[in-house]
Amino acid sequence: MKFIHEKNLGFQKENIVYVPIGGAGGTHYETMKNELLKNPNILAVSAKDCLPTTSLRTLVDFYWDEKVPGQSVLMELTGVDYDYFEALNINVIEGRAFSRMSPTDAANAFVLNQEAVRQTGLKDAVGKKFATYNKSGVIIGVIKNTNFKSLHETVRPQVYHVMNNIAAEGMFTGVMLVKIQGTGQSDALSSIKNVWNRINPDVPFEFHFLDQAYEQLYSAEQRTQVIFNWFCVVALVIASLGLYGLASFTAENRRREIGIRKTLGADVKTIVVSLTVDFVKLVLLANFIAWPLAWFFMNKWLQDFAYRTDMPWWIFSCAGMAALAIAMAAVGFRALRAAMTNPVEALRHE
Repeated sequence: MKFIHEKNLGFQKENIVYVPIGGAGGTHYETMKNELLKNPNILAVSAKDCLPTTSLRTLVDFYWDEKVPGQSVLMELTGVDYDYFEALNINVIEGRAFSRMSPTDAANAFVLNQEAVRQTGLKDAVGKKFATYNKSGVIIGVIKNTNFKSLHETVRPQVYHVMNNIAAEGMFTGVMLVKIQGTGQSDALSSIKNVWNRINPDVPFEFHFLDQAYEQLYSAEQRTQVIFNWFCVVALVIASLGLYGLASFTAENRRREIGIRKTLGADVKTIVVSLTVDFVKLVLLANFIAWPLAWFFMNKWLQDFAYRTDMPWWIFSCAGMAALAIAMAAVGFRALRAAMTNPVEALRHE
């Protein structure tokens, strides 16, 4: 989970608000956009035909320069507004992004991601002809791969084009994306709501945060994390109680021995070590049994992720040291009590 939260996804998900504009919500999109950009706490406004973290599953085969006969590459075709890449801080690594200053972009421009360029085998993709069943044009830019989907999946080849009619193309799943200032969040949200209710009074206002939508992709892993944490606590408590009971039983059986040792001059440290050494050996043995099993099952589970963290040796060492420390705390406390008992009482008891 730490790896998931810290991985560079290739886009900004924080401080991005999305508003569903399916149905009549997108009819006045341009008017709403112009009004929202008047607020200094709103940095950018854009739109997409579906939420970035989901997919329309529109897999299309394309035609391009240098295409090998019989070659087929299915790619995600998705429509966006002009400012989409800027709004989400997606890096354009070749060429340029869509621009209103270029009148041909709306009709015949495509932007591909790195994976699409890789799978097509295009060299110097910018400027090459590109077409699908109902649209032809040229590639004007290449963006860096972005992990919009769960890290269970690899990045798919993606092709972007400009939505000429946002109300029509985003009819069912379209969203308006608003980048806001983190320090002016409440003012920005209030502005979005007021503009929406004024321009779309007949459409209920609804908003969400993009980072929360992304977190929902890992709801199963988050539940697993909670369950693992609780089971870990329960297992440690039960194991510690068991160790304490065994230590008490051992100390009781060796009560006379401890009394004699103390009478002969043994110090507390020597007695504590003699009572705990066997437990230390068992805990170390348990660790060496557990480590290969833990590595095997965790490695098998991590194979379900296209992008995953490593399992360095120090993680197992830290876990072993923690287990040993907990065991020593449980056993050592009882051993210390036994070592500090008056030897006269132990011998008299016998």
